[in-house]
Amino acid sequence: MALDGSAMISSLAALAFVDVPVNVTIPPGAPPGAAADVRLTANRASGPAGLGKFKLQVLSTDVSVTPDPLHFGNVLTDTTATAVITIANAATGAPIRMGAIGGTNPLAAPFAIVGDTCSYNAVASGGYCTITVSFTPTSGDGVDDGFSVAILEPVASLLTVEVTGNRQVGGTFDVTPSTGAGGSLTPSAVQVVPAADVTSFTLTPDAGYEIGSVSGCGGSLAGNIYTTGSVNTNCTVRATFYRAPLNLTATGDDQTALAFELFASALSVTVRDAANAPVEGVAVSFTAPGAGASAALSAASVVTNAQGRAAVSAIANATAGAYQVTA
Repeated sequence: MALDGSAMISSLAALAFVDVPVNVTIPPGAPPGAAADVRLTANRASGPAGLGKFKLQVLSTDVSVTPDPLHFGNVLTDTTATAVITIANAATGAPIRMGAIGGTNPLAAPFAIVGDTCSYNAVASGGYCTITVSFTPTSGDGVDDGFSVAILEPVASLLTVEVTGNRQVGGTFDVTPSTGAGGSLTPSAVQVVPAADVTSFTLTPDAGYEIGSVSGCGGSLAGNIYTTGSVNTNCTVRATFYRAPLNLTATGDDQTALAFELFASALSVTVRDAANAPVEGVAVSFTAPGAGASAALSAASVVTNAQGRAAVSAIANATAGAYQVTA
């Protein structure tokens, strides 16, 4: 760092103060964290000199832009697609203050910035802000543009985010179904949909699961049928399912049997959902003690039938005593 503090003060009354301008020049390429001490010396005609010192340091920022570049892909003529760009400040970076988005380099049609939580806002370490960009192609083929992202503090910088898109005349688009554990979408294959048309999917939870959420392609859910909005670009329908609360009722307890004899009643569990309806297809595990008084079970796991019932038979072993079979 280079300092310029050549201003001289000829005299100063006791207990008085004066501003001393100091120009600090940070050389190009100075790495984040570079530091230097600034010393100010006041000489007196008699007595000791006064000394002041402080430190200047090049602050570091760690900002990411996602996605960059932003690719819209194929979008139907005279329709609008939107996408969100996230500007994230890493947890290790210093807090930043944003400047104008698109101030020095705005987006031009057919692109536009339609949402902005970044301009002139502060973004804390580990925080983020978002920019929503729209694409409405009307003519031509592939188009590309870019816009500026200004950071004012702690280090002034100017980024450029590239944006591209293609105009599609008619044709088809892919609608991709995607699910997590606990259920399925039908049809399960990618659907090829004519431009501006809609398609539907049936959500089917597995036994013991319920529909959690479903979104994508601008659609809506009615019952267990999800219908997309007008499809004008490739998109994905995502569904989630959650495990429903189950009620278990056990029967066959408080029995006795002679050694190596079959217990008179089966050990059974009935599974019902929150509405008290039997749940078919749930795997129920049965476990007898591994040592001491116990029983040999006909199966370690049984799937519930249409009545929600899973049952095993049990044969007592040679050791007398009370024990529990868990399910």
